[in-house]
Amino acid sequence: MQCILTKHIKVSKKDNVMIKRKYLALPLLALPMLVSCVNNEPMVEQRIPKDLHDKTVRPHSCKGEHKSTPNSRFQIISNGNEVQDKQTGLTWQRCSLGQSWDGQTCQGTAVGYKWKEAKTQAKKLGNGYRLPTIQELSSIIETDCDSPSINTQIFPNTATNDFYWSSTTHRSYSHDAWIVGFKNNYVYYYYKKYPHLIRAVR
Repeated sequence: MQCILTKHIKVSKKDNVMIKRKYLALPLLALPMLVSCVNNEPMVEQRIPKDLHDKTVRPHSCKGEHKSTPNSRFQIISNGNEVQDKQTGLTWQRCSLGQSWDGQTCQGTAVGYKWKEAKTQAKKLGNGYRLPTIQELSSIIETDCDSPSINTQIFPNTATNDFYWSSTTHRSYSHDAWIVGFKNNYVYYYYKKYPHLIRAVR
């Protein structure tokens, strides 16, 4: 069973756009923030910013220390290519697929894939790598930071102009899968037929 808790935040009339989903098919005079039970997994907070499709790259900013993803939570391994999350036990690729670790940072440009191909590409990395679930991907959001909303010391050069796929299909809309936008800390779902980015986990 899917559960949704809706909280409204008033926004200006210029943001009077339509959301395509049936239960959100209302003008965005009030910006919804949703909490959904996805595929009988733990509840995921769905955050929908008014600039959801704005791909403008803005400077990285943090309110303070990395409170939700402190450096102490992670252990860098494999000559810097991977990082182990001591809180969850998960091991992440530090770079997005398409980038490479040069010893100091992630070089290159992240490559987008349609959802089904994204699952295949993540698996091709070997060593048990895969697309993360939406809960796993949400767990590395840094709530104190924007552009990107991630600990950039742990995950450098994270893209802010596109979404990152999860492996979690929307329970009510099988043609959609859940995504995370690290531009400004949001969780949403989108059509599987469009290409988005990959951060692999194992």
